[in-house]
Parts: sequence; C-alpha cells; structure tokens
Amino acid sequence: MKKVLIVDNYEEIRNLLHSELVDKGLKVSAVANGKEAEAYLKENQVDLVITSYFMPHMNGAELISSINNQFPELPIVLLSMITPSEMQAELKNYHYMPKPFILSHLMKLVDKVLDPLTD
Repeated sequence: MKKVLIVDNYEEIRNLLHSELVDKGLKVSAVANGKEAEAYLKENQVDLVITSYFMPHMNGAELISSINNQFPELPIVLLSMITPSEMQAELKNYHYMPKPFILSHLMKLVDKVLDPLTD
C-alpha cells in the first residue's frame, strides 16, 4: 500500500485530502507544518509528500529543499498560490499545483506521481 504524507497548517485541508486519499486506497498521515514533516520523515517512509507553501516555522520551499537533501528520490506535490518562479528557490523532484486547486485534478496528479504509467 502506497503511503502519503500531507503537510498543511489548515486542518480542513488536511482532513479533506486525508479522506480523498484514503478513499483511493492509500495509507495517509498528516502534519501541520514543515518541522513536523521533517520529524515524521525521519521515522517513517512515504511514497509521496503533498505540502502547502505558506506554513508557520518553515515554508513549502524550505521543506522541499530539506526533503531533496535527505530523500532525493521522494516525489512531492506543492500546493501554492504563488508560482514556482516567485519562490526563487532551486527545488527538485516536485510537482506544482496552483491553489485554489480542483480536487479531481489533484487526485489525477497523485495517480500520475504514484504510478507513472497512469495517464
């Protein structure tokens, strides 16, 4: 079973994504910020991280950079109202989805990332 970590400071978003991803047959964990995500990833293996950009303690770009350094093959989906060029960060191995996002589009992206043979 594939495992997904959701990182978002809004409980409503975490709950929505958790419910949708569990319905897809995925094992899902959720944390409220990048620091919690770093701690979680040190103790647990996941197949995908879905993170917001604006969060307390560490923004999404800082989290992606940290993940890139520690787990270079771990794919990430970044949900943000600002574009990657506005972030001014050198990030690798991530997919960008603008906020507000359409849930069905995000689920298609999750399918594509977790199973590259899926269209």
